[in-house]
Amino acid sequence: MKYTWRHTKAAGTLEPRTVHQTRVHFSVVRGIHHSLPLDRRYYQRYYYLMSTREKTLEKMRNNPNGWSIDTLKALAGHFGVTYRQNGTSHVVFVWSGGRTLPVPFRRPIKAIYMKKFIALLEE
Repeated sequence: MKYTWRHTKAAGTLEPRTVHQTRVHFSVVRGIHHSLPLDRRYYQRYYYLMSTREKTLEKMRNNPNGWSIDTLKALAGHFGVTYRQNGTSHVVFVWSGGRTLPVPFRRPIKAIYMKKFIALLEE
């Protein structure tokens, strides 16, 4: 309970008044209102709640062409996938289950490798 002070007109003095704090649902605090239209909720989810890596992954899903190997390495580090490149022309991504995906080091990476990478990330 929190106390504030109010001025009483009759006596000209201050007396304590209690103020009850209300709890606010976390979705209101984070800015998501479920009464908003779906496109507005998507906008808020995408721009306010998603990390940069998740946004990059979403962009890769929408357009798998034109990405660099450095972007794949950054995403792999974020999602806990290890990779190795021992002086070869391929980067080999290794998942915890033992699955591997060799990706040739060329610019830009072909769309088929991007689709396979995204599919393995989503497993």
